[in-house]
Amino acid sequence: MVDINLSSFQKHIDVFKNLIKTSGETSIDSQTFQEKVTKDRSIFEMLDQNWDGKISEDEINTVLESDSNNDGIVTGKELACMNQMKFFAKRTVDKWFTLDVNRDGHWSNVEEKLGDHRMWGDASTYTGLDAAMSNEQLAQLYEIKETINDPNNEQLEQWLNGWLEDLKQTAKDQYGVELNDKQIIVLKKEYIKQLNTWLFKNGDNASGDAPLYNSLNCTAYTRLITTEQTVSCCGGDIVPPPASPVKNACSPVFSSLEYDGASNNAEEVKNRLAWAMFKTPPAELLSTDEDAMTVWDNMTDEQYSEYHQQYLTMRNMTANDFRELLKPENEQQRVDFEKNSSMTVQQIVDYIDIVEQQIGVGNFDNEDWSVNAEQYSKIILGVNGTVGDEDKLQGKTRADIPENRQNLLRFLEEKGWLYEQFKP
Repeated sequence: MVDINLSSFQKHIDVFKNLIKTSGETSIDSQTFQEKVTKDRSIFEMLDQNWDGKISEDEINTVLESDSNNDGIVTGKELACMNQMKFFAKRTVDKWFTLDVNRDGHWSNVEEKLGDHRMWGDASTYTGLDAAMSNEQLAQLYEIKETINDPNNEQLEQWLNGWLEDLKQTAKDQYGVELNDKQIIVLKKEYIKQLNTWLFKNGDNASGDAPLYNSLNCTAYTRLITTEQTVSCCGGDIVPPPASPVKNACSPVFSSLEYDGASNNAEEVKNRLAWAMFKTPPAELLSTDEDAMTVWDNMTDEQYSEYHQQYLTMRNMTANDFRELLKPENEQQRVDFEKNSSMTVQQIVDYIDIVEQQIGVGNFDNEDWSVNAEQYSKIILGVNGTVGDEDKLQGKTRADIPENRQNLLRFLEEKGWLYEQFKP
C-alpha cells in the first residue's frame, strides 16, 4: 500500500465531500469516484477497506484520522491500523450485546451467568441454545431471581474503557503504531456510534433473529473468523486441529486471508468449519493449561490416531448431511452429534448459508469454488450480523426506534451518549 501525502490528497477529499453534499448519498461507487474524484483506481482500492465497491464518508475520514505521528503522511501501516482499530471498536460493542440479552445497556446476574457459561463452559454443555433464550427463560433455567448488577450504569463504560486499553496495545504490537489522543477520541466516538446503531439492529435473542455470533461459543467463533494461516502442528494462541495423520506433523489447514488477492479453496474453507465444530484438545485431557502440542505428546500413537479419525469424520460431513440432521425425524441423531460438537447443527447450517451467499457458484458441497479476501471479509460481516450497519442511522428519528429498543434508548440518554437526532 502506498503512503498518502495528506496535503496533496486534500483536493480529492474536497471533491468527494462536495459530491456527497450535493447528491445526498452517504457513499460513492467506483465509476462515479473515478469519473468525478480521480481516475486513479489504486486510490479507490486503497480507500475501499471493506471491499463493498463504494467509498463512504467514514472511509475518507479514516485517512485523515490515521496520521498517528502527525507528520502529514499516512503510511500503509497507519491506515491499516486505524481501519482495524475502528473495526475492533465496533466489534467490542457487538460483543457486549452477545450477553446483554434484552439489549438494555446492563448485564443482569442471569446474563453474566450466561456469559460465564459461554466464555468458559465446556463446549459439550454450551450448544448456543441458552443464548437464544429471553432473560425470563434464563432466570428460570438457572433458578435465580434476575437483578441488575450495575445500577449506576458503570459496567458498560468500564467494559469499553478496558477494551480501549487493549486496542492501544494491539495497535502497538501488531502495527508498531502509538495511537495519539485524537485517535483515542475517534475510537470512543466509534463506540458511541455503534451503540446508537444498536437502536435499529436485529438481534433479539428470544425472537430468534440474532446474528450467528450471538450464540457461538468463543472457540468456535474465533476459528470461523480468523484470517491467519493455520497448520496442524502449531496455532499460537489458537489450538490447531489434529488434521495430520501423524502426531505433531505439519499439515496445512487453510492459508492466510490477511492480504488483498489471498484466497482459500473449498477444501480449506471446509477444513476451517471442521476445526470450528471439533473439540480441540479433548476436554478430558485438559487438566492443566498445557498447550495442544504437550497434550498430543502425552497421547500414544493409537490415541492420536483415534483422535485424528474423529476429526476426519466431522470434516467429511457434507452440507446436505447437516441439513438432513435438522429434519424432525432425525432429532435423536442431531442430539447425538451435538454432544460431540462445539457448534449446534443449526449454527453449522447458518454458517454454510453465509458462505454460499458469497461464493455465488454451485454450493458448499462442490469442490470447484474458492473464497478470496474480499469475500471472506463479507462472510465475517455475515457472521457478526453487521451487514449494512453504516446505513442504519441515516434519516432515522426518535419515532423510528422500535419498542424493543426503548430500554437502550433510555440508557443512552442517561449516559449522555444518545445522538442528537434521537433526542426529544
